[in-house]
Amino acid sequence: MNKTIIRRTITFLLAGVFLTGCTTTTDPAKSSTRAKPLQLSDAALPDLKRFDIAVVKPFDTSNAKNTDPSVGVKLAEDIARRLKHDFGPLFTKIEVGNPGGATNELVITGEITKYAPGDKAMRGLLIGLGAASFNGNLQLKDGDQRLVQIPFDKLWAWGGALGMSRGIEDMEAETAASAANTIARQKGWTPPAKK
Repeated sequence: MNKTIIRRTITFLLAGVFLTGCTTTTDPAKSSTRAKPLQLSDAALPDLKRFDIAVVKPFDTSNAKNTDPSVGVKLAEDIARRLKHDFGPLFTKIEVGNPGGATNELVITGEITKYAPGDKAMRGLLIGLGAASFNGNLQLKDGDQRLVQIPFDKLWAWGGALGMSRGIEDMEAETAASAANTIARQKGWTPPAKK
């Protein structure tokens, strides 16, 4: 009797880890069109309708302790990819790199201030152990003039199977989805109606 209960419990837990660990872009937090947009609590976001070109510069990682610059490049590439493919023809041109200085060019960049991957195995043991954090800000610019700076702050510290089901890569994807959604809305894109 005890062995049967133990086997069922272990099977249930393993199935839970497997199923929650295999999410795809149908997850609302990772899907750009269904992501929650970034918000400012004290100011309105700028209207971006006048911009035809978007250049996404790699995010600065110099203030994030022990963080490789490739993290900032990857985030920029993910935002650009989402803007190109998820919202229709918002911009005539979207690229990753340095701005060209055109008058109708939106510069998308930002800073990663904390990048802590944590440890999934430690989170599996106890809530709070091995917590993952991904913090920083999204900056939208017209040339060198900053239009807005919007913070993002992600923390994953749950314990057990739930804690092991997500990692820093999920937080990066959610941030890119939210950033792209924010930009698309300010450019004039309308989110789909909720079912």
